[in-house]
Amino acid sequence: MSLSDLKANNKKYKATKKGWFISLFIGLIIGLALAEISLRVIIPNWPEFSSSRFMTINNVSGHLPVAMGTPNFNGYFSQNNGNFRVKININSFGFKEDETIDRANGRIWVIGDSMAFGWGVEKNERYSSVLNNLIDEKTYNLASPGTALCGYQAIVAKLPKNLVPKSVILGLILENDINQYECQKDAIKWNQKNNSIKNDDMELLSLHELKVFLTDNLALYNFFTVSIKRLEIVNKFFVSLGLIKKPHISHNLINKVKIPPLVADSVREILNLKSMLPQNTPFYVLIAPTRIEIRDAEPNSRFLRESITEKLLNSNITVIDPFKAFRKEGFSPTHFTHDGHWSKLGHELAAREIAKVINKTD
Repeated sequence: MSLSDLKANNKKYKATKKGWFISLFIGLIIGLALAEISLRVIIPNWPEFSSSRFMTINNVSGHLPVAMGTPNFNGYFSQNNGNFRVKININSFGFKEDETIDRANGRIWVIGDSMAFGWGVEKNERYSSVLNNLIDEKTYNLASPGTALCGYQAIVAKLPKNLVPKSVILGLILENDINQYECQKDAIKWNQKNNSIKNDDMELLSLHELKVFLTDNLALYNFFTVSIKRLEIVNKFFVSLGLIKKPHISHNLINKVKIPPLVADSVREILNLKSMLPQNTPFYVLIAPTRIEIRDAEPNSRFLRESITEKLLNSNITVIDPFKAFRKEGFSPTHFTHDGHWSKLGHELAAREIAKVINKTD
């Protein structure tokens, strides 16, 4: 081959920018695929970081959809920042109870969201279980993460009609549960809207939905998020960029002027929940104070707590307020380091305050 033929041949097969880009893209995909396969082998428990494994959405007639446990789930749930790894058992009805739903009859029902559910603590450490030992009476936990007052109504509506509680304790989370509500009207609107949506309509995933999808399906994503949250330097860097939030910031900074109407809406829906129970059922509301009031004595949070307490008492509902007990023990011992939920000690404090009221030992 002559020199001119060789140059012509090299020119013919000279890499282009498009070729480099395609090669780089293919190499990146192969690399990510190999990393995903390797991590699934190295970290076989990566699915434990996803709470959606043990949660599912239920449609209850006349109510908004409500999140409940996945029936018969049995496994572990781990916080990706390393705060906890706990056993989760869900019974056939969708509650974090070993016993079947018929055993709820004649017991003290505990209704609430993730706090009452016992997020991050073992089943025997949540306040409903601790209360069993303090008052020598059986409880049945009907709590479900991600719910609020409209969801609590849906849960009670879903229960078998032959079940009757001895009494009911509603765990009211001031950071999440005090809101603008019209549960029945919102349920009608939701059903009308969803009945009009065609099956082939496409909607973009929200950022939260995208995170849930990645957590559920990619070991690589879980490895990445664990690395961010557990390496202090990396964590601070991403916080500074605003890509992740600092722990224990308030999710519900309420303007003081807006508190009275929000309290009025919330108490109205609590009374609606109470009206769904058999008449004269003893009904208690356990208030979970905001983190910033326990930690910082934040004045608007105090006003919120005092306002909801006054409104409930005026509505002849017994209030259980563990604020003083939490404030005495301190914020850090009663909460997880990187998570807004109560620690084992927090649940113990709440159970003691409930027992004082129920047993009238205070």
